[in-house]
Amino acid sequence: MKYRLLIPLMALLLGALPLHPALANSAPPEGEGEGGDAKPPEESTLLALKPLPIALLKGGRVDKYIVVMMSIDPAPESDAEAIKHDLPKINDALLREAFLAGKEYAGATNLDMEALRKRFLPVVETILGEKKILGLYFTGVNSL
Repeated sequence: MKYRLLIPLMALLLGALPLHPALANSAPPEGEGEGGDAKPPEESTLLALKPLPIALLKGGRVDKYIVVMMSIDPAPESDAEAIKHDLPKINDALLREAFLAGKEYAGATNLDMEALRKRFLPVVETILGEKKILGLYFTGVNSL
């Protein structure tokens, strides 16, 4: 009986089953994204980051998750392929920062997206170096 639950769980973890649409690594259809106060320029080539879950705690337990989808806009003079190579490091660093942000927002019902973007931008610049990106944009926000 317990193996009936274990097999689909393992298949999901290993990537054999599709993830929930909120966790899929794709940008939402145009007009559905929330957050981010500026739109990227039309001619830019955005590099999508993995969806970033932020756990909001209430009473020492996870009350809900806010899943944030973000993209990096590389500077024209920077090497986009080198940035693509560093995306796993960026995703890992942002996940750690999201965990710390979730602890700070304990008991909150909503997140200040502009403050969150200002918090995440230096993390990305630390990994890539200054002046390698033009911006960090929210392409979608979902609540689970």
